[in-house]
Amino acid sequence: MPEGRDLILVHGAWHGGWAWDAVVPLLESAGHQPIATELPLRGPGGAPATLDEHARVVGAALADARAGAVVVAHSYAGLVVQQALALGVEAELEHIVYVDAWLGWDGDSILGLAPPALASFWRDQHADGWLPAPTPEQLGVTDPEQSAWLTPRLVPQPWATFTDPLKGVPDRHTDGPSASAIVMAPGNGVPFADFATGHGLPITWMTSGHDAMLTHPDELAKLILDRW
Repeated sequence: MPEGRDLILVHGAWHGGWAWDAVVPLLESAGHQPIATELPLRGPGGAPATLDEHARVVGAALADARAGAVVVAHSYAGLVVQQALALGVEAELEHIVYVDAWLGWDGDSILGLAPPALASFWRDQHADGWLPAPTPEQLGVTDPEQSAWLTPRLVPQPWATFTDPLKGVPDRHTDGPSASAIVMAPGNGVPFADFATGHGLPITWMTSGHDAMLTHPDELAKLILDRW
């Protein structure tokens, strides 16, 4: 991997830019400039944020990046990056790494892509425009110290980000930057591998829970740096 790239890190639902705290110094030590984006909880008018608003935040980060930048998208951020690219971001990207990420097609939403039982659970849980955060254990974080650190940092997710459909997204990653996927095993019931395969992406498997950036930062950083 050539040195000195901007690595745009996009966190998943219920998280913040802090999710990459353990990965950032590892990427920096390899000579790169990691940039952890922050997806806002609320839009400019104060209402819970939408998928398009998150996509525009990421699009701005990509547009500001140096040529040859790499994007790393975790979980929900897969759809955010897809939508950002569909909006016509002016950026010269080298590669996109989707980490246990949701990936859809035009008209898809997370709620529509989710296994029926999970979608039903989320519908029952959401209220007043927000979806409560899961427990650390549901994210694959079982170490007591890590769980205690993570619990107060998780925040409710804007419900619209799970129901808003993708718009203008191509069927496959046939144009633009190359892309690949890192998928966790044994998995949490969400078909992340199927999403990646459906978009023609090569998959690297990793033995970890969903929040690998917290539980296995060294291994995840190495896989990110080896992706292209």
